Amino acid sequence: MPIHQEKVLQDIRDERLRQDMERGGAEAGDAAAVDQVLNLICGKFGHQAKADFQDGDLQAVRRRLVQIAALAVAAVEGLDRRQG
Repeated sequence: MPIHQEKVLQDIRDERLRQDMERGGAEAGDAAAVDQVLNLICGKFGHQAKADFQDGDLQAVRRRLVQIAALAVAAVEGLDRRQG
């Protein structure tokens, strides 16, 4: 795996851990319905990333995309736990 890709994936892992700590753990996120997570990704974070991009703030865009990726991973993990 290319070193840059490893860095990106590590940043997403770190963000997932931060989100879990903020929200009370991985299972606490399961209480949020997948549609709520999708709304959060497409809404708040998506709009913020777009605005940051239009402002030329690429560091902020990157940060938002890592947050979005971590939220997507959390949603997939929750679905997998529900399906056993």
